[in-house]
Amino acid sequence: MAGKTQAADFEAGTGRVWMALVRVVAELGYVTSSSDRASGSLSFNTGRSMKSWAGQDLNATVLPTGEGLSRIVIGGTIARTQAFGGSQVASWGEKKKLANKVLERVRECLPLIPEPAAELAQHATGPLGGVGTELAQLTSLHQSGTISDEEFTMAKQRVLSS
Repeated sequence: MAGKTQAADFEAGTGRVWMALVRVVAELGYVTSSSDRASGSLSFNTGRSMKSWAGQDLNATVLPTGEGLSRIVIGGTIARTQAFGGSQVASWGEKKKLANKVLERVRECLPLIPEPAAELAQHATGPLGGVGTELAQLTSLHQSGTISDEEFTMAKQRVLSS
């Protein structure tokens, strides 16, 4: 991440914080350019504004900071474009404002996000074994919006019938 970063700590596991971050970026209408849940990295462009022609290219990273605690670090650069005959050099503090907006919205959204089923399954014990783990993973994918209601129902039926 180039330049200064903004960060905030959250009293939630990385799975919940990740899902809140993805939801907030989508709700704000930002365009995701890359997403890697395994590394906790989400890159997105904020789009044109009064302060920047091509918006900001931001990268948010979700990091574990302790048992059930997480941190989001956001940094980035002004998006480069050839609009209006050249690249824009400055955006007058917009990156910091947008990063703080994302962090605040994640804080507001977090209570609405359930604990990911996959994280709950790690702590659960019982007779289901692999079926329970697979159902937990499917539930997590469904809750995060990765798979549709129809895909979730079909996959759940497949797992239960095997």
